Amino acid sequence: MSEEAWAYLSRVAEPPAPGVAALAARLGPVEAAERIRSGRVSDRVAAETHDRHRVWRAEADLAAAAAVGARLVTPGHAEWPTGLFDACTTTGDAGTTTWAPALAPPVALWVRGPARLTECCERAVAVIGSRAATNYGTHLASDLGAGLARGGKSVVAAASQGIDAAALKGVLAVAGISLAMRPSGIDQPVPRPLAPLLEAVTATGLVVSEYPPGVAPSRTRLIARSRLLAALSRATVVSRLPLQEVREVSAFPDGLRPIQVDDTAPEVSTVGRAVLIGQVQAGGHTVSLVTCHLKSKLLTFPGGRFSTSDDAERARFAAFALYRRAAEAVTVRQAATELLAGNGQHRAVIVLGDLNDEPEAATTQILHGPPGSEIGTGGYSQPDRGDGQRLWNLAARIPQPQRYTRIYRGRPELIDHILASHQVTQAVADGDVTAGPAPASIEDNPNVRRDAPGSDHRPVVATINLP
Repeated sequence: MSEEAWAYLSRVAEPPAPGVAALAARLGPVEAAERIRSGRVSDRVAAETHDRHRVWRAEADLAAAAAVGARLVTPGHAEWPTGLFDACTTTGDAGTTTWAPALAPPVALWVRGPARLTECCERAVAVIGSRAATNYGTHLASDLGAGLARGGKSVVAAASQGIDAAALKGVLAVAGISLAMRPSGIDQPVPRPLAPLLEAVTATGLVVSEYPPGVAPSRTRLIARSRLLAALSRATVVSRLPLQEVREVSAFPDGLRPIQVDDTAPEVSTVGRAVLIGQVQAGGHTVSLVTCHLKSKLLTFPGGRFSTSDDAERARFAAFALYRRAAEAVTVRQAATELLAGNGQHRAVIVLGDLNDEPEAATTQILHGPPGSEIGTGGYSQPDRGDGQRLWNLAARIPQPQRYTRIYRGRPELIDHILASHQVTQAVADGDVTAGPAPASIEDNPNVRRDAPGSDHRPVVATINLP
Protein backbone atom coordinates (compact mmCIF):
# COMPACT_ATOMS: atom_id res chain seq x y z
CA MET A 1 0.00 0.00 0.00
CA SER A 2 2.89 2.37 0.69
CA GLU A 3 4.07 2.38 -2.94
CA GLU A 4 0.53 3.00 -4.18
CA ALA A 5 0.21 5.89 -1.72
CA TRP A 6 3.44 7.44 -2.99
CA ALA A 7 2.25 7.04 -6.59
CA TYR A 8 -0.99 8.83 -5.66
CA LEU A 9 0.92 11.65 -3.95
CA SER A 10 3.15 12.01 -7.01
CA ARG A 11 0.09 12.73 -9.16
CA VAL A 12 -2.16 14.64 -6.78
CA ALA A 13 -0.33 18.00 -6.95
CA GLU A 14 1.65 19.94 -9.57
CA PRO A 15 5.31 20.24 -8.51
CA PRO A 16 6.76 21.95 -6.65
CA ALA A 17 4.25 21.10 -3.90
CA PRO A 18 5.76 22.03 -0.51
CA GLY A 19 2.53 21.36 1.39
CA VAL A 20 2.17 17.80 0.12
CA ALA A 21 5.90 17.11 0.60
CA ALA A 22 5.76 18.33 4.21
CA LEU A 23 2.57 16.37 4.96
CA ALA A 24 4.10 13.14 3.64
CA ALA A 25 7.30 13.77 5.61
CA ARG A 26 5.31 14.29 8.81
CA LEU A 27 2.63 11.59 8.54
CA GLY A 28 4.02 9.06 6.08
CA PRO A 29 2.57 8.37 2.62
CA VAL A 30 -0.43 6.23 3.57
CA GLU A 31 -1.95 8.61 6.10
CA ALA A 32 -1.06 11.65 3.99
CA ALA A 33 -2.84 10.12 1.00
CA GLU A 34 -5.91 9.23 3.09
CA ARG A 35 -6.18 12.76 4.48
CA ILE A 36 -5.82 14.37 1.07
CA ARG A 37 -8.47 12.08 -0.46
CA SER A 38 -10.90 12.82 2.36
CA GLY A 39 -10.18 16.57 2.41
CA ARG A 40 -8.84 16.60 6.00
CA VAL A 41 -5.84 18.82 5.23
CA SER A 42 -4.60 22.37 5.71
CA ASP A 43 -5.60 25.17 3.38
CA ARG A 44 -2.18 25.03 1.75
CA VAL A 45 -2.38 21.32 0.95
CA ALA A 46 -6.01 21.73 -0.16
CA ALA A 47 -4.98 24.45 -2.59
CA GLU A 48 -2.21 22.26 -4.02
CA THR A 49 -4.44 19.20 -4.45
CA HIS A 50 -7.87 20.73 -5.16
CA ASP A 51 -8.03 19.71 -8.83
CA ARG A 52 -6.79 16.11 -8.42
CA HIS A 53 -7.44 14.87 -4.89
CA ARG A 54 -10.20 12.53 -6.06
CA VAL A 55 -8.08 11.03 -8.86
CA TRP A 56 -6.67 7.62 -7.90
CA ARG A 57 -4.51 6.07 -10.64
CA ALA A 58 -1.78 4.59 -8.50
CA GLU A 59 -1.94 1.04 -9.82
CA ALA A 60 -2.19 2.22 -13.44
CA ASP A 61 0.77 4.60 -13.01
CA LEU A 62 2.95 1.90 -11.46
CA ALA A 63 2.02 -0.49 -14.27
CA ALA A 64 2.76 2.13 -16.95
CA ALA A 65 6.16 2.79 -15.38
CA ALA A 66 6.96 -0.91 -15.20
CA ALA A 67 6.03 -1.27 -18.86
CA VAL A 68 8.92 1.02 -19.86
CA GLY A 69 11.30 -0.42 -17.29
CA ALA A 70 10.95 2.41 -14.76
CA ARG A 71 10.62 2.30 -10.98
CA LEU A 72 9.33 4.63 -8.28
CA VAL A 73 11.93 5.99 -5.84
CA THR A 74 10.57 7.66 -2.69
CA PRO A 75 11.77 9.14 0.61
CA GLY A 76 12.99 6.26 2.74
CA HIS A 77 13.83 4.15 -0.31
CA ALA A 78 17.42 2.88 -0.51
CA GLU A 79 17.97 4.98 -3.65
CA TRP A 80 16.50 8.23 -2.33
CA PRO A 81 19.20 10.98 -2.30
CA THR A 82 18.87 11.80 1.39
CA GLY A 83 20.22 15.20 2.38
CA LEU A 84 20.38 16.77 -1.07
CA PHE A 85 17.23 18.78 -0.45
CA ASP A 86 18.27 19.99 3.01
CA ALA A 87 19.31 23.39 1.69
CA CYS A 88 15.64 24.11 0.96
CA THR A 89 14.35 23.20 4.42
CA THR A 90 13.06 25.45 7.15
CA THR A 91 12.56 24.11 10.65
CA GLY A 92 9.65 25.72 12.49
CA ASP A 93 9.31 26.45 16.19
CA ALA A 94 7.42 23.19 16.74
CA GLY A 95 10.08 21.16 14.92
CA THR A 96 8.00 20.87 11.74
CA THR A 97 9.77 20.84 8.39
CA THR A 98 8.70 23.02 5.47
CA TRP A 99 10.31 24.05 2.20
CA ALA A 100 10.76 27.26 0.28
CA PRO A 101 7.80 27.10 -2.16
CA ALA A 102 9.81 27.34 -5.37
CA LEU A 103 12.45 24.88 -4.11
CA ALA A 104 10.36 22.12 -2.55
CA PRO A 105 11.75 18.62 -3.13
CA PRO A 106 9.92 16.16 -5.35
CA VAL A 107 7.30 14.05 -3.61
CA ALA A 108 8.77 11.05 -5.45
CA LEU A 109 10.93 10.31 -8.48
CA TRP A 110 10.22 7.99 -11.41
CA VAL A 111 13.54 6.49 -12.45
CA ARG A 112 14.55 4.44 -15.49
CA GLY A 113 17.97 2.85 -15.95
CA PRO A 114 20.41 0.45 -14.23
CA ALA A 115 22.41 2.99 -12.19
CA ARG A 116 21.54 3.73 -8.55
CA LEU A 117 20.25 7.24 -7.95
CA THR A 118 22.14 7.73 -4.68
CA GLU A 119 25.46 6.73 -6.24
CA CYS A 120 24.93 9.02 -9.24
CA CYS A 121 24.16 11.99 -7.00
CA GLU A 122 27.11 11.42 -4.67
CA ARG A 123 29.55 12.38 -7.42
CA ALA A 124 27.33 14.39 -9.75
CA VAL A 125 28.12 17.65 -11.53
CA ALA A 126 25.33 19.47 -13.39
CA VAL A 127 25.97 20.81 -16.89
CA ILE A 128 23.13 23.03 -18.05
CA GLY A 129 22.84 25.48 -20.94
CA SER A 130 20.93 26.88 -23.86
CA ARG A 131 18.92 24.75 -26.23
CA ALA A 132 19.83 27.20 -29.03
CA ALA A 133 23.55 26.61 -28.63
CA THR A 134 26.33 27.45 -31.06
CA ASN A 135 28.56 24.76 -32.54
CA TYR A 136 31.36 26.07 -30.36
CA GLY A 137 29.19 25.82 -27.26
CA THR A 138 28.12 22.24 -27.95
CA HIS A 139 31.72 21.25 -28.69
CA LEU A 140 32.86 22.62 -25.33
CA ALA A 141 29.90 21.03 -23.51
CA SER A 142 30.74 17.65 -25.01
CA ASP A 143 34.38 17.98 -23.97
CA LEU A 144 33.31 19.07 -20.50
CA GLY A 145 30.99 16.08 -20.10
CA ALA A 146 33.72 13.71 -21.24
CA GLY A 147 36.29 15.30 -18.95
CA LEU A 148 34.03 15.04 -15.92
CA ALA A 149 33.26 11.40 -16.71
CA ARG A 150 36.95 10.56 -17.07
CA GLY A 151 37.46 12.10 -13.65
CA GLY A 152 34.96 9.69 -12.11
CA LYS A 153 32.01 12.10 -12.00
CA SER A 154 28.47 11.47 -13.14
CA VAL A 155 26.88 14.27 -15.15
CA VAL A 156 23.36 15.60 -14.53
CA ALA A 157 21.68 17.45 -17.40
CA ALA A 158 18.25 18.21 -18.76
CA ALA A 159 16.75 15.91 -21.37
CA SER A 160 16.95 18.81 -23.83
CA GLN A 161 18.69 19.62 -27.06
CA GLY A 162 21.66 21.98 -27.15
CA ILE A 163 24.23 22.22 -24.36
CA ASP A 164 22.62 19.57 -22.15
CA ALA A 165 22.42 16.99 -24.93
CA ALA A 166 26.02 17.71 -25.94
CA ALA A 167 27.22 17.14 -22.37
CA LEU A 168 25.34 13.83 -22.21
CA LYS A 169 26.88 12.75 -25.53
CA GLY A 170 30.34 13.56 -24.22
CA VAL A 171 29.75 11.34 -21.19
CA LEU A 172 28.49 8.47 -23.33
CA ALA A 173 31.49 8.77 -25.66
CA VAL A 174 33.81 7.78 -22.81
CA ALA A 175 31.43 5.21 -21.27
CA GLY A 176 30.60 7.42 -18.31
CA ILE A 177 27.46 7.63 -16.17
CA SER A 178 24.88 10.35 -16.79
CA LEU A 179 21.46 11.36 -15.49
CA ALA A 180 18.94 13.06 -17.77
CA MET A 181 16.04 14.91 -16.11
CA ARG A 182 12.69 15.02 -17.95
CA PRO A 183 9.93 17.65 -17.62
CA SER A 184 7.25 15.05 -18.37
CA GLY A 185 6.15 11.54 -17.54
CA ILE A 186 8.84 8.88 -17.81
CA ASP A 187 6.83 7.10 -20.53
CA GLN A 188 6.18 10.09 -22.76
CA PRO A 189 7.64 10.42 -26.27
CA VAL A 190 10.49 12.86 -26.81
CA PRO A 191 11.54 14.90 -29.87
CA ARG A 192 12.98 12.57 -32.50
CA PRO A 193 16.59 13.89 -32.26
CA LEU A 194 16.61 13.15 -28.52
CA ALA A 195 15.17 9.63 -28.60
CA PRO A 196 18.41 7.71 -29.39
CA LEU A 197 20.33 9.79 -26.86
CA LEU A 198 17.93 9.08 -24.01
CA GLU A 199 17.88 5.39 -24.85
CA ALA A 200 21.68 5.37 -24.66
CA VAL A 201 21.58 7.18 -21.31
CA THR A 202 19.05 4.63 -20.04
CA ALA A 203 21.36 1.76 -21.00
CA THR A 204 24.06 2.80 -18.51
CA GLY A 205 22.78 5.70 -16.43
CA LEU A 206 19.40 7.12 -15.47
CA VAL A 207 16.50 9.03 -16.94
CA VAL A 208 14.52 10.68 -14.12
CA SER A 209 11.23 12.55 -13.76
CA GLU A 210 9.14 13.82 -10.86
CA TYR A 211 5.99 13.51 -12.99
CA PRO A 212 3.90 10.33 -13.16
CA PRO A 213 3.39 8.45 -16.43
CA GLY A 214 1.21 10.16 -18.99
CA VAL A 215 2.05 13.74 -18.02
CA ALA A 216 3.00 15.93 -20.99
CA PRO A 217 5.78 18.57 -20.87
CA SER A 218 4.93 22.26 -20.40
CA ARG A 219 6.76 25.54 -19.85
CA THR A 220 6.09 25.53 -16.10
CA ARG A 221 7.44 21.98 -15.86
CA LEU A 222 10.58 22.98 -17.72
CA ILE A 223 11.12 25.71 -15.14
CA ALA A 224 10.33 23.44 -12.17
CA ARG A 225 12.86 20.90 -13.42
CA SER A 226 15.73 23.38 -12.91
CA ARG A 227 15.63 23.11 -9.11
CA LEU A 228 16.11 19.33 -9.33
CA LEU A 229 19.05 19.65 -11.72
CA ALA A 230 20.75 21.76 -9.06
CA ALA A 231 19.62 19.69 -6.05
CA LEU A 232 20.68 16.32 -7.46
CA SER A 233 24.25 17.46 -8.17
CA ARG A 234 27.11 18.28 -5.82
CA ALA A 235 28.44 21.10 -8.01
CA THR A 236 27.68 23.04 -11.15
CA VAL A 237 30.57 23.98 -13.43
CA VAL A 238 30.28 26.85 -15.90
CA SER A 239 33.28 27.25 -18.19
CA ARG A 240 33.98 28.31 -21.74
CA LEU A 241 36.93 25.93 -21.66
CA PRO A 242 36.87 22.14 -21.34
CA LEU A 243 37.55 21.06 -17.75
CA GLN A 244 40.11 18.27 -17.58
CA GLU A 245 41.67 15.99 -14.95
CA VAL A 246 38.66 16.49 -12.67
CA ARG A 247 38.79 15.01 -9.19
CA GLU A 248 37.48 15.60 -5.69
CA VAL A 249 39.35 15.69 -2.38
CA SER A 250 37.43 15.07 0.83
CA ALA A 251 39.81 13.42 3.31
CA PHE A 252 41.99 15.47 5.62
CA PRO A 253 45.69 15.21 4.68
CA ASP A 254 48.05 12.91 6.53
CA GLY A 255 49.02 14.18 9.94
CA LEU A 256 45.74 16.04 10.58
CA ARG A 257 43.68 14.20 13.18
CA PRO A 258 39.85 13.90 13.17
CA ILE A 259 37.96 16.82 14.71
CA GLN A 260 34.89 17.23 16.91
CA VAL A 261 31.96 18.88 15.09
CA ASP A 262 29.11 18.73 17.62
CA ASP A 263 28.11 17.34 21.02
CA THR A 264 27.08 13.86 19.89
CA ALA A 265 28.43 12.78 16.51
CA PRO A 266 31.72 10.89 16.08
CA GLU A 267 34.76 12.92 15.11
CA VAL A 268 35.14 13.52 11.38
CA SER A 269 38.17 13.40 9.11
CA THR A 270 36.63 14.76 5.90
CA VAL A 271 35.61 18.21 4.69
CA GLY A 272 31.93 19.12 4.76
CA ARG A 273 31.88 19.95 1.04
CA ALA A 274 34.33 18.20 -1.26
CA VAL A 275 37.16 20.23 -2.80
CA LEU A 276 36.89 20.15 -6.60
CA ILE A 277 40.11 20.17 -8.62
CA GLY A 278 40.49 20.46 -12.39
CA GLN A 279 42.54 21.92 -15.23
CA VAL A 280 41.86 24.09 -18.26
CA GLN A 281 44.10 24.86 -21.23
CA ALA A 282 44.25 28.60 -22.00
CA GLY A 283 46.66 30.45 -24.26
CA GLY A 284 49.15 27.60 -24.25
CA HIS A 285 49.10 27.39 -20.44
CA THR A 286 47.78 24.64 -18.19
CA VAL A 287 45.81 26.34 -15.41
CA SER A 288 45.06 24.24 -12.33
CA LEU A 289 41.90 25.23 -10.45
CA VAL A 290 40.93 24.37 -6.87
CA THR A 291 37.40 25.36 -5.82
CA CYS A 292 36.12 25.11 -2.27
CA HIS A 293 33.42 26.21 0.16
CA LEU A 294 34.63 26.24 3.75
CA LYS A 295 32.48 25.91 6.88
CA SER A 296 30.24 28.92 7.48
CA LYS A 297 30.72 31.40 10.32
CA LEU A 298 26.93 31.36 10.77
CA LEU A 299 26.36 28.82 13.53
CA THR A 300 23.85 25.98 13.45
CA PHE A 301 22.70 24.38 16.70
CA PRO A 302 20.94 21.04 17.36
CA GLY A 303 17.43 20.84 15.93
CA GLY A 304 18.23 23.19 13.06
CA ARG A 305 18.36 26.27 15.32
CA PHE A 306 20.39 29.33 14.32
CA SER A 307 20.48 30.91 17.78
CA THR A 308 20.72 29.83 21.42
CA SER A 309 20.20 31.37 24.84
CA ASP A 310 22.79 28.97 26.29
CA ASP A 311 26.12 30.80 26.08
CA ALA A 312 28.13 27.67 26.84
CA GLU A 313 26.44 25.97 23.87
CA ARG A 314 27.13 28.99 21.67
CA ALA A 315 30.82 28.98 22.59
CA ARG A 316 31.16 25.22 21.96
CA PHE A 317 29.53 25.34 18.55
CA ALA A 318 31.59 28.37 17.57
CA ALA A 319 34.68 26.30 18.40
CA PHE A 320 33.33 23.32 16.43
CA ALA A 321 32.81 25.57 13.39
CA LEU A 322 36.32 26.97 13.72
CA TYR A 323 37.81 23.47 14.03
CA ARG A 324 36.08 22.47 10.82
CA ARG A 325 36.92 25.59 8.85
CA ALA A 326 40.59 25.39 9.88
CA ALA A 327 40.84 21.68 8.99
CA GLU A 328 39.16 22.34 5.65
CA ALA A 329 41.60 25.18 4.93
CA VAL A 330 44.51 22.81 5.65
CA THR A 331 43.00 20.27 3.22
CA VAL A 332 42.68 22.89 0.47
CA ARG A 333 46.20 24.14 1.13
CA GLN A 334 47.60 20.62 0.81
CA ALA A 335 45.89 20.25 -2.58
CA ALA A 336 47.47 23.55 -3.68
CA THR A 337 50.89 22.53 -2.35
CA GLU A 338 50.81 19.36 -4.44
CA LEU A 339 49.81 21.29 -7.57
CA LEU A 340 52.48 23.95 -7.04
CA ALA A 341 55.21 21.36 -6.38
CA GLY A 342 57.53 24.16 -5.32
CA ASN A 343 57.43 25.70 -8.79
CA GLY A 344 54.75 28.37 -8.56
CA GLN A 345 56.86 30.79 -10.62
CA HIS A 346 56.17 28.56 -13.62
CA ARG A 347 52.86 26.90 -12.72
CA ALA A 348 49.45 28.55 -12.98
CA VAL A 349 47.49 27.52 -9.89
CA ILE A 350 44.32 29.27 -8.72
CA VAL A 351 42.40 28.55 -5.51
CA LEU A 352 38.98 30.15 -5.34
CA GLY A 353 35.72 29.92 -3.45
CA ASP A 354 33.75 30.93 -0.40
CA LEU A 355 36.32 30.83 2.41
CA ASN A 356 33.78 32.22 4.90
CA ASP A 357 36.23 34.63 6.49
CA GLU A 358 38.16 37.84 5.84
CA PRO A 359 41.63 38.02 4.21
CA GLU A 360 43.38 38.53 7.56
CA ALA A 361 41.63 35.60 9.28
CA ALA A 362 43.85 32.72 10.35
CA THR A 363 41.91 30.20 8.27
CA THR A 364 42.35 32.33 5.14
CA GLN A 365 46.03 32.90 5.91
CA ILE A 366 46.60 29.13 6.03
CA LEU A 367 46.02 29.04 2.28
CA HIS A 368 48.85 31.50 1.57
CA GLY A 369 51.55 29.00 2.42
CA PRO A 370 55.00 30.25 3.51
CA PRO A 371 54.94 33.74 5.03
CA GLY A 372 56.38 36.55 2.98
CA SER A 373 55.52 39.51 0.81
CA GLU A 374 51.97 40.39 -0.17
CA ILE A 375 50.55 42.44 -3.03
CA GLY A 376 51.24 46.11 -2.32
CA THR A 377 54.14 45.57 0.07
CA GLY A 378 57.69 46.74 -0.58
CA GLY A 379 59.08 43.25 -1.13
CA TYR A 380 56.35 42.11 -3.54
CA SER A 381 58.48 42.60 -6.66
CA GLN A 382 61.59 41.00 -5.14
CA PRO A 383 62.36 37.28 -5.62
CA ASP A 384 61.85 35.20 -2.50
CA ARG A 385 62.63 31.58 -1.62
CA GLY A 386 58.96 31.04 -0.76
CA ASP A 387 57.64 32.19 -4.14
CA GLY A 388 57.43 28.64 -5.47
CA GLN A 389 55.02 27.55 -2.72
CA ARG A 390 53.16 30.76 -1.94
CA LEU A 391 49.67 31.87 -3.03
CA TRP A 392 48.72 35.55 -3.17
CA ASN A 393 45.22 36.84 -2.42
CA LEU A 394 44.03 38.91 -5.38
CA ALA A 395 41.66 40.83 -3.09
CA ALA A 396 44.30 43.56 -2.96
CA ARG A 397 43.59 44.24 -6.64
CA ILE A 398 39.92 45.05 -5.99
CA PRO A 399 39.34 48.82 -5.66
CA GLN A 400 39.15 49.55 -1.92
CA PRO A 401 35.52 50.82 -1.80
CA GLN A 402 34.40 47.62 -3.54
CA ARG A 403 36.46 45.20 -1.47
CA TYR A 404 33.61 43.11 -0.02
CA THR A 405 31.38 40.24 -1.19
CA ARG A 406 28.76 39.98 1.56
CA ILE A 407 27.03 42.38 3.94
CA TYR A 408 26.51 40.86 7.39
CA ARG A 409 24.48 42.84 9.91
CA GLY A 410 25.06 45.93 7.83
CA ARG A 411 28.85 45.49 7.75
CA PRO A 412 30.57 44.73 4.42
CA GLU A 413 32.99 41.78 4.56
CA LEU A 414 35.17 40.01 2.01
CA ILE A 415 34.75 36.25 2.38
CA ASP A 416 34.88 35.06 -1.27
CA HIS A 417 38.47 34.91 -2.48
CA ILE A 418 40.76 34.19 -5.42
CA LEU A 419 44.31 33.16 -4.51
CA ALA A 420 46.91 32.60 -7.19
CA SER A 421 50.43 31.31 -7.73
CA HIS A 422 53.37 33.58 -8.52
CA GLN A 423 53.01 33.09 -12.29
CA VAL A 424 49.33 34.11 -12.24
CA THR A 425 49.67 36.92 -9.71
CA GLN A 426 52.31 38.69 -11.80
CA ALA A 427 49.76 38.94 -14.64
CA VAL A 428 47.11 40.71 -12.53
CA ALA A 429 47.16 44.47 -12.03
CA ASP A 430 45.06 46.89 -9.98
CA GLY A 431 41.54 46.99 -11.36
CA ASP A 432 41.79 43.54 -13.01
CA VAL A 433 39.70 42.10 -10.16
CA THR A 434 36.17 43.40 -9.70
CA ALA A 435 33.07 42.55 -7.68
CA GLY A 436 29.44 42.40 -8.83
CA PRO A 437 26.37 44.34 -7.66
CA ALA A 438 26.02 44.91 -3.92
CA PRO A 439 23.93 42.21 -2.17
CA ALA A 440 21.33 42.70 0.56
CA SER A 441 22.46 42.51 4.19
CA ILE A 442 21.95 39.22 6.03
CA GLU A 443 21.51 38.22 9.66
CA ASP A 444 22.34 35.02 11.59
CA ASN A 445 19.23 33.14 10.42
CA PRO A 446 19.54 32.29 6.68
CA ASN A 447 15.86 31.29 6.55
CA VAL A 448 14.97 35.00 6.52
CA ARG A 449 16.15 35.14 2.89
CA ARG A 450 15.04 31.65 1.91
CA ASP A 451 12.57 32.84 -0.76
CA ALA A 452 14.46 35.99 -1.75
CA PRO A 453 15.68 36.24 -5.36
CA GLY A 454 19.41 36.32 -6.04
CA SER A 455 22.37 35.49 -3.85
CA ASP A 456 23.47 37.14 -0.61
CA HIS A 457 27.03 37.08 -2.01
CA ARG A 458 28.30 38.99 -5.00
CA PRO A 459 30.72 37.44 -7.49
CA VAL A 460 34.43 38.25 -7.70
CA VAL A 461 35.76 38.31 -11.27
CA ALA A 462 39.46 38.34 -12.18
CA THR A 463 40.72 39.11 -15.67
CA ILE A 464 44.03 37.29 -16.15
CA ASN A 465 46.20 37.49 -19.27
CA LEU A 466 49.05 35.04 -18.88
CA PRO A 467 52.11 35.92 -20.98
